[in-house]
Amino acid sequence: MTDATPSPAGADLEAAVRAADPDRWLSSRFVADARARADLIALYALEAELLAIPTRVTQPLLAEMRHQT
Repeated sequence: MTDATPSPAGADLEAAVRAADPDRWLSSRFVADARARADLIALYALEAELLAIPTRVTQPLLAEMRHQT
């Protein structure tokens, strides 16, 4: 059986998702399988990072470069 305790990296991702989008974090609580929930949290964290790029840069070219890396 899988361990329900998240790894330190997983806990960091959960905290980031919880801060960036509390509704999506709450929806992830309904996923019973711990491994599937961790995958979902990783996707939510990636989406939060991608959505935050335009707020972090001042020029469109810089945003494009961040999207490609």
